Amino acid sequence: MAISASAVSTESSGELSARHRTVIVASSLGTVFEWYDFYLYGTLALFFGSVFFPPGNDVAAGLATLATFGAGFGVRPFGAIVFGRIGDIVGRKYTFLITIVVMGLSTALVGVLPTYAQVGILAPILLVALRLAQGLALGGEYGGAATYVAEHAPNVPGSIIARQVLTPLDLERTYGLTEGNIFHGDLNLEQLFFNRPVAGWSQYRTPINGLYLCGAGAHPGGGVTGAPGHNAAHQVLRDWKRGKLKATA
Repeated sequence: MAISASAVSTESSGELSARHRTVIVASSLGTVFEWYDFYLYGTLALFFGSVFFPPGNDVAAGLATLATFGAGFGVRPFGAIVFGRIGDIVGRKYTFLITIVVMGLSTALVGVLPTYAQVGILAPILLVALRLAQGLALGGEYGGAATYVAEHAPNVPGSIIARQVLTPLDLERTYGLTEGNIFHGDLNLEQLFFNRPVAGWSQYRTPINGLYLCGAGAHPGGGVTGAPGHNAAHQVLRDWKRGKLKATA
């Protein structure tokens, strides 16, 4: 589901101060940090199966790894409930810091976990526990950061004059997006980071001379309209200046 809002009112009584900018930057950086840590597992999921799960069945190990990845998403709502309530009691700022610490420690501990060959079944149990901790932290941080910014933004309610909720069906019928998917296809594990859209084609340049990816489905598009084309154009200019573009007949 997509939500669009128009903040067009020019009669806003508040203006962004240095404190407001600090809140926005801090919340944005915290969100980037948390999502990076969360998806770092996704980029390494294919390697975790042989390290933390019983050997002998690669398919089962792979499925268990993906299930562990999904478990982090499953507990996000509970993280929002728990840390949302904590934020109401002790304040958003301290709750925000707690979620960042929990996420950082969980990610660091995954890097030093003993393997299945060393401790047996305890290895996947510890991995799942840390993934659940990451999911709780992300659920609490994501909503908390948005609330923190909204609480400090000047005259937000008065600035929003219209809003529209778009379902995937609306996106497909109105904008022609297949199945209403804003990423022009399912954003699966194999489509993250350097594998989007395929390995070796993740930075706009392709093995075909003069062919660049500039669509919203390319990486790193980030789901931002216009960003992939803008970034691809800069890549073309860099290659042109370095003499990497060959003349074709």
